[in-house]
Parts: sequence; structure tokens; C-alpha cells
Amino acid sequence: LKYMRTLGAGLAVSQRATAPPRAFVTAMTRVALFVQDDSAAACLAPLAAHGCEVLGVSACSDGGRGCAVFARRCVDLGFGFVACGGAAGTSTAVVAGFKPEVVVFLPDVNAKLPEAFVGVSNSRKYVLRAACDMPGAPWPEFRPIFEAHPTSRVVLERAASGGGIAAEQASAAVPIGPAETAL
Repeated sequence: LKYMRTLGAGLAVSQRATAPPRAFVTAMTRVALFVQDDSAAACLAPLAAHGCEVLGVSACSDGGRGCAVFARRCVDLGFGFVACGGAAGTSTAVVAGFKPEVVVFLPDVNAKLPEAFVGVSNSRKYVLRAACDMPGAPWPEFRPIFEAHPTSRVVLERAASGGGIAAEQASAAVPIGPAETAL
């Protein structure tokens, strides 16, 4: 959840080289968030506090049921929400109509890019993922917590137009506290 809060707080993380930190979103930015589980709900309140307009997009394969808390949080904050399910074309059309300035995919563990995300035409498309994944883990933060790492690396990757990853844009080490548990 900490890396979701990092996004919501504006992703003021250091660039790969020595460039100064830069904000990922600014006031009134239109952001489309593609999610696969409820963990991204933590980033919605900070985006609202920054004055962003948000469209939540469920990329869950179960028609959005795996993102029920995220959907409810979108509605509570006055944001839009759409469930992809198997209708990637419909979701792509809804996102295109929203005209986002930034499109972000917050995958679960080792997820491939959803068709609706790939189908959206936007030059500012990113994937935010935990870099310390573990095959079969129930959530992205599981491995660093389970193995008692002091931090968990989070990576912001720019999505290429063809659906792949173009390049790492930024990363951050998120501290793991002693009270956090992998259970």
C-alpha cells in the first residue's frame, strides 16, 4: 500500500540520474488509473487533495468484483469508475472520452498490461510496480515484508506505444516498518 500512497502523494521521487525530484501530477490533472485489486484505493484521497480529476478503471478479470473497495472509494470521492471485464473496447472508449493527461496502470503481482490500457492513445502512460516481486505471492509487497527487507523498491516505468515497457522513469525505496506483516 505504501507505493500506492507514493503515487497519490504526487510521485515526487528522484529521477534515475541526478535530476531533481519532479511532481507526477499537478492540480487539475486528469488521471486514468487502471487497477487489478483494491490496494490502489489508498492513492485516491491524495489525488483528490491535489485537485485531480480521476477515472478509475478496473482491469480485474472478474468483471470488477476484485476492485469493489476501489470502486466505492472512487464514487465516494466523486470520481468516475468503469469495469473492463472482457469488454476492453468499451473501456478504451470511455477512457478516451475522459481525455486523461496521465494514464497509470497499478498491476497486481507480475500482471501483463490490460488490453484497454494498451488501447488508450496517450503519450504519458506509466506502469507503477513493486520491483521486488515473488511468483505466487498474494500481493506485490509480500516478498519484502516476508523476507524482512528494510525497504521495498517501487518503479515507475513509461509504457511504450506498442504495449511494452519503454524505460524506467523513476524509482523509490519505500521503508518497511517493524509492525508491517506479510500475513
